[in-house]
Amino acid sequence: MELLNLENIKDNLLEIQSNFLNSELGRIADNALNEGLKYLLPDIIENQIIDIKDAFIREGFNEGINKIIDTVKNTEDIIKGIVTGEFKDINNIKELIKENGIIDNISKLVDNIVNVLKENKIISEKIGNIIKNGKDIIVNKIINNLEKIYNDQAKNIDKINSYIEKFKEAYLNENIEDIENNYNKLNKLIEKTIPIENTIKEYKEIENLYNLAQNDNYFILTKEEKELASKLIN
Repeated sequence: MELLNLENIKDNLLEIQSNFLNSELGRIADNALNEGLKYLLPDIIENQIIDIKDAFIREGFNEGINKIIDTVKNTEDIIKGIVTGEFKDINNIKELIKENGIIDNISKLVDNIVNVLKENKIISEKIGNIIKNGKDIIVNKIINNLEKIYNDQAKNIDKINSYIEKFKEAYLNENIEDIENNYNKLNKLIEKTIPIENTIKEYKEIENLYNLAQNDNYFILTKEEKELASKLIN
């Protein structure tokens, strides 16, 4: 699904909810809720915890996305990153956790969702108050995990950029062994990295060059023939 603007996001919340829950950020939210609710409600059995967590996400998702859209103005790339799990730039992730970012509003969002769950008789007044009073546990888990993701992804991006530069150098020198070595390292690391638009674009270009280099006769082509081959594979 291509999300072109904020109205598309608002009009396709059901599909977006599914995409979000399967993304890295969705798993963070799910785990934070699961661990936080277990800690806050130790006397409640596992199945009930899961039901409360699922209701929390189900009832809160639409309101949460709309609140994010209303709060984070002029940062459409960040909002798209939240709902799709893909970011234009690594700094978009940092924007989520910095002061005045989206995290500032999670506490209020928890309160609002708890109120909805109580009104719909999904949770009791007592459980609702326990969650509200202990919401910092859930919020801090989300913040800590986001900070870890940012740090890990920043390191990955640095390594990816390094492998890309080494690949290009090997390519210019027609060094098949180094081309293979750096491409394999790049390929493994890209699988562990959150999709970053600029990085993915450059990786695809490297992938095209790598596929061309597999042809034993490729490096004896003229410059014009290489340019034509490159266009054909894109």
